[in-house]
Amino acid sequence: AGMSALRVSSVPVYQTLKRMTPLPAMAIDAVLRGKRFSVPVILSVLVVCFGAFLTGCGDLDLNATGYTLAAASCCLQALYLVLAARARDARSEVSSTCASHYNALLSLPLLAAGVWHERDALLAFPSWGDPAFLGMLVTDLLLGASLSILLFACTLTNSALTTTIVGNAKAVVTTALGAVLFGKVMLDALGWLGVCVNTTGGVLYSVAKYRETAAARSSSRR
Repeated sequence: AGMSALRVSSVPVYQTLKRMTPLPAMAIDAVLRGKRFSVPVILSVLVVCFGAFLTGCGDLDLNATGYTLAAASCCLQALYLVLAARARDARSEVSSTCASHYNALLSLPLLAAGVWHERDALLAFPSWGDPAFLGMLVTDLLLGASLSILLFACTLTNSALTTTIVGNAKAVVTTALGAVLFGKVMLDALGWLGVCVNTTGGVLYSVAKYRETAAARSSSRR
């Protein structure tokens, strides 16, 4: 869903829409795990989503298909992270490496089906013997594996909602780089205001969680 959305949307717009992931993550976490969230956390998430809404209003190249796919990607990622946290609830010994391992095993059937479907194109690919391509492929695989482990580590140590919010910090950089490197960003002033509001919501969430953590530590010391 994410890759398909990127085909019809600009990188900055897609990244801003992806920053709505905390809202479904919060809702799914409340339903599946019974999590409760403080008012500052809820308000910060709403600010994030309001920023994404403003971006959509200011998108001069609005693509309904791209927005639908981006929304699907948000919901799927939120469900993915909440289920990882729920697995930790059921078995406290599940580590980030263990969760990543199980995730890889569960993904194998889908991967095998995709490889079989694309077998002719894969066999005919001309760059299998190119050292530069193979080096980039191995690098990409290592980065993907590291990302998966760190994603699970953050979710199991903190929460699914925190993982999605922390990912917003990365999205800010990606939005800026996407605008510079890829161009073709059809946003008016309202759209860019939405990007700024979206980023502000992520900062407010970080502040709210920091205060909650500090208060919890202070109470435990007493």
